[in-house]
This record gives sequence, C-alpha cells and structure tokens, in this order.
Amino acid sequence: MATAPAITVRSTRMRLTIVSAAALAVGRQAASPSGATGAVFVAAALAASVRRRLPLASAGAPPGRFVTGARGRPASAAVGNGVIVLPAVRRAWTATA
Repeated sequence: MATAPAITVRSTRMRLTIVSAAALAVGRQAASPSGATGAVFVAAALAASVRRRLPLASAGAPPGRFVTGARGRPASAAVGNGVIVLPAVRRAWTATA
C-alpha cells in the first residue's frame, strides 16, 4: 500500500485555515451528500481566504521593501533598540524616584 507524501505547513495561521476549512467541508458533507456542493463550498472558502489575505499582503509589501532596504535597516534597528531601551530607562528612572 502506497502512502501519500507528507505536506509540511510551517505557518500556524495556515494550519488553522486548513483545519477550519476541512472541518467545515466535513460538516457540509454530513448536511448534504452532493459532491458538487462540497466542491463549490471549498472553492468559496478558498476565495474568501484569498480575498481576506490579498489586501494585507499588498499593503505590507511597500513597508517590507523599505524596511529591508539600505535606508530602512538602520531605521528599523533604531526603532527596535528604542523599543527595548526606552522601557528599561523608564523603569530605572521610576525605581530611583
């Protein structure tokens, strides 16, 4: 008996999407035995997922290019260091007061 190759999903969010889509598809099959209805449901769920994620990816692409560029790396390093240092300074300042 041949086994199917394992599919590795790295993202937790993607795992949840796959699990929820599978659970809904199984639930739909129990409610209506038609295979065509299940295929339409799965296609609609995929389209809804793409519709939700595409604007997020499109909006995140320009900032991502800036942050990984030559001018963005020092800026992101400064912001990252500020996120770490400023609360520490604030805590030290209030501890001595």
